[in-house]
Amino acid sequence: MNYNMTQQKEKANYRPDIDGLRALACLSVVFYHAYPWTVTGGFTGVDVFFVISGYLISLILYRNLFSTQDPGSVNIIDFYIRRVKRIFPALLLILICCMAAGWFILLPEEYQMLGKHTFGGAVYISNFILYDETGSYFDFSSNSKLLLHLWSLGIEEQFYLVFPLFLLLLYKVGRGFNAALAGFTLLSFCACILEIHGHNQPAAFYLPWCRFWELSSGALLARLIHYPNRIRDLTSRFDRPAVRHFLSLAGLALMITGIIMIDRSWHFPGFSALLPVCGACMIITAGKDAVVNRFILGNRVAVFLGLISYPLYLWHWPLLSLNYIYEGRIAEDHEKIIIISTALLLSVLTFRYVERPLRYGRYPVQKAAALLAVLLAVGACGYAVAHSSGVPSRFGSEYGENLSAEEISNRDLIMSQLSRENINCIEKYPEWEKQDNTCYMSDSQERVEVALVGDSYAGHLRFGLQDQFNRAGINYNLFTVSCQLPGYGFRSAIDQGRYGVMRSAGAKLRDRAFEDQLKNPATSVFVFAHNPECSYGGSLGQVYDDIEPANNTLSDEEKWLVAFRRTMNMLKEHGKKALFVLPNPYLPFESFVCRKRPFSDSQICDYPVQDARFAELYGKYREAVKQIVSEYDNADLIDLADYFCDESKCYLIRNGRLMYHDKGHLNFNGSLYVAPHIYDKIRKLMDR
Repeated sequence: MNYNMTQQKEKANYRPDIDGLRALACLSVVFYHAYPWTVTGGFTGVDVFFVISGYLISLILYRNLFSTQDPGSVNIIDFYIRRVKRIFPALLLILICCMAAGWFILLPEEYQMLGKHTFGGAVYISNFILYDETGSYFDFSSNSKLLLHLWSLGIEEQFYLVFPLFLLLLYKVGRGFNAALAGFTLLSFCACILEIHGHNQPAAFYLPWCRFWELSSGALLARLIHYPNRIRDLTSRFDRPAVRHFLSLAGLALMITGIIMIDRSWHFPGFSALLPVCGACMIITAGKDAVVNRFILGNRVAVFLGLISYPLYLWHWPLLSLNYIYEGRIAEDHEKIIIISTALLLSVLTFRYVERPLRYGRYPVQKAAALLAVLLAVGACGYAVAHSSGVPSRFGSEYGENLSAEEISNRDLIMSQLSRENINCIEKYPEWEKQDNTCYMSDSQERVEVALVGDSYAGHLRFGLQDQFNRAGINYNLFTVSCQLPGYGFRSAIDQGRYGVMRSAGAKLRDRAFEDQLKNPATSVFVFAHNPECSYGGSLGQVYDDIEPANNTLSDEEKWLVAFRRTMNMLKEHGKKALFVLPNPYLPFESFVCRKRPFSDSQICDYPVQDARFAELYGKYREAVKQIVSEYDNADLIDLADYFCDESKCYLIRNGRLMYHDKGHLNFNGSLYVAPHIYDKIRKLMDR
């Protein structure tokens, strides 16, 4: 192929307004990541990118399929060579720079995650990895994932693998090309809507078959605009400047509406994704001479930003994420300005000295082969890092979570026990396998003396408590469902996609386990632990009573009392006792800012008591539990805040060790630290 002729054709068909549209899409994403509470729908810029990609890529394929000289032929190899030269150079630079920077500054578990995401980015499966990890693009934990944004590249590349072959098949069939293309788009859109209505928003967001409709919308648009068809003939009478101006203005209005109005609560994508998708389609249809396209999107500044939009998209997020990891918080406004300015500079340099030399010029096949080889090598490095626990040997022991020989022995014993945790449980409660928390049942059910019930705030106690139980020869069961109030008949309704549905079902499953445990004559003490933000309407969700729906009109504080009274009455009827574990303080920043880190002298390991997040909420929950304990002589409580705070400050470090895994959950050290105090309370209840 004559690549000079190809470049000349591309130059003749070049539309500067589409580069301007790229700029608008990219900047909306950048400003969303920097100012998520201001540009609430900026993430919809990715949807605009999808439409643009589908439109431009399909034009390349159509030129071959509908060529007058050699129709029906698609040079797949040439197509992928062009894609490699377009996408790989900047991506490779980002992956290499992130891995290199991470080698020196990221702690082992952070570097392990980066290695996994580097592998995912190199083989274009980031969207599947992220879906499997957290299920949500909008989780705060996403801030510490340097390569979070590569999910969109994964979807694009997966589309490029499928779509050329699909178009070639349609052409060979010879009939219904437009109808089949429209059907492909409609099926993908329906898959997206079905996942949204099935409360599985993360699937609709991350899985390719739920996103292909956005790219194929651009492909369908390219077909209808540039190649003869009945629709084009019917609409040609409306092909006037006034109509084009209207399309460009209306398209821009739809896109801006999406950027300003849509937020994470809109169950995006779905019908709301039609705003950016239809807006982008209308702007592209309007043509480069329409008012918005010519004067807003086609001006030199917009075009320049569009040309560097791909490297800007790649650079901005790792810089914001690294700052978050170092500071343990969202960057201040002046820091964001510096970060975005740095990303712009790096984008210009990347475009000028990396993208252009490798994308154009001689030896296209050799360049593509070399880029592919290097990308696979980087992916292999990421895979190795992920499977070597983040290469902890990079640093001295001063950066690790050092454990004594006794602690290591205890941990190994606990983990060997927990490695069997699902065997007995799944045999009795097969549905628990679908839950995202732990269910552990002792081998000797007839000697189970303690039942630990709750959510992840019960789960993070299990390491230390099992150590205590092993020492005392006590058997126990553990039943936890994420974010669910441990009150019989109650569920915390939290809309978090597939996890929300799963957790609501898990509440009923937990009630079954609770009923069975009540019937066990050996079990004398139930230990309850809960994160109250999961059952409070002012925070993550609301709590509902499935047994007496009339109680759902009560305040959340009153629902807590109803839930615990019902539970305590059941316990008292069966001669059981209860220990309520009030939660440790929720940190006002990420726990990793207390970790000693290379090239950083700042460690924040304490904070004023009044700065604890959810302090008011935790206070309300504390008062509710205290009231219950005062009403029942078979109940007691322990407040973990007493072991982390004094009158003025709360602390992340105790006995010289970091106690927290994240903002709310204790790590292994923290679990071992509080366990003796909890066990003392359990022992006293047993002896009553």
